[in-house]
Amino acid sequence: MGIKKEVRAAGSTIPREVGAGFSSFATIVYVLAVQPAILSACGMPKEAVLTSTILCTVICTVGMALWAKLPFVLSTAMGTNAIFAFSIVLPGLATWQEALGMIFWSGIIFVVISFTPIRKKLVERIPAGIKDGLAPAIGIFLMMLGFGSSGMSMAGVVDGNFMFADLKTPIAIAGMSCLLVTVFIYFYQRTTSKKIVRVPGAVLIGIFITTVVFMACGFAPLPESVVALPPDPSPIVLQVDLVGALRPGNWIFILIFFLGDFFSMTGTSVACGKKAGLWDDERDTMPGLDQAFKVDALAMPVSALLGNSASTVFVESAAGIEAGGRTRLTALSAAGFFTLALFFSPLFLAIPAAASGVALIVVGFSMFMPVFDLDKIRQKAVGGDDRAEELPEGVVGRYSNLEKIPIIATIVLTPIINDFATALCLGLLFYAVFQVLFWVIDRFLKKPTPRSATPNVVTFALLAMAIIKMIATIQ
Repeated sequence: MGIKKEVRAAGSTIPREVGAGFSSFATIVYVLAVQPAILSACGMPKEAVLTSTILCTVICTVGMALWAKLPFVLSTAMGTNAIFAFSIVLPGLATWQEALGMIFWSGIIFVVISFTPIRKKLVERIPAGIKDGLAPAIGIFLMMLGFGSSGMSMAGVVDGNFMFADLKTPIAIAGMSCLLVTVFIYFYQRTTSKKIVRVPGAVLIGIFITTVVFMACGFAPLPESVVALPPDPSPIVLQVDLVGALRPGNWIFILIFFLGDFFSMTGTSVACGKKAGLWDDERDTMPGLDQAFKVDALAMPVSALLGNSASTVFVESAAGIEAGGRTRLTALSAAGFFTLALFFSPLFLAIPAAASGVALIVVGFSMFMPVFDLDKIRQKAVGGDDRAEELPEGVVGRYSNLEKIPIIATIVLTPIINDFATALCLGLLFYAVFQVLFWVIDRFLKKPTPRSATPNVVTFALLAMAIIKMIATIQ
């Protein structure tokens, strides 16, 4: 089916689809400021990272449009980039070439799972507490990085004393002011005609405001030009160290990258699919979902080969869907706008670290929001409602205490030890040990064990990975 017929069949128009593509582009383009800032912090050339980020976005988004035929945009994932730079490379656990190798191998795992029936079984097997605890913990990690790069480091240790940073400095005041404005714009919403209306491109607006304020105050230099040929990405393309990435101490990071992208794709596809009216609740799927998972899986090794951290479907694709995008033309249009951005590299490279820091904080806030849903009461079978889920004995909420522990541990320990990967490993240790003890005690008392508390192969795989990482960390 041609593009025109496809657009007409979806009840849309070509101008509307192109406009929707621009909405997605405007909402996601902040990655062109944030990604180079983060990866350059661990020694990668900033100019090359910018070009690589655009190439990853364009290639993966076009792949989604042509294969899955969905209005979804892919780009380099927030959170994955921070773990790549600040939990692996900067602490000296691996070179950036080895870290690219970790992204590659995690993508290969995702590809194998996406091209086989394993995907659905894996979703069922991995503990809900681990799945739902990842986003809030990464959100806190991003907020910490954002506060640091925007001149608002909130706390630190000085002469052995824990104290707040000086927030009276001009840079801190400017950063805090821009942050408050950006947070307000991002979370501002109104209900109009039974629809929730938000400010489109809020993060981009915040980056623009922060950049203008910092340049006007003399805290950041003005760009030397506006238009230029794209920077050369060759210093980072095909620089993947596939052998070094497989050292035992790196296995946990391969797992973290895989889990992050896998669950991000799972949640984002459902959210955007429902917003576009494509999701079938009865069948729990939508047209093109299998192909979308395959594209998202392939995006990881492709990104690594292009010298970048993992690419995935962005939840901000919902902005284009809200603007009326329903077909692949929306994704193709967004990819076209990103291609044009290649020739405006001086503008993106001139964006100060404070602006990307503000963006990280806001994205961190948004990733932390699911924590408020962690203890929602599950519906009991009351009044003859056979569809409702029965709660296991002793469970009074969405999760048992067993499942809450790794969530709490990961979220709380991330800012305390300033290392998301180690915090997650401790959360996994808590979960696996508690699950085994729960099962042993129930066997001793001859009581039935809820399925969520019954050890399985995933439990021991996660435990083994966590132990390997902890041993490598201690050494």
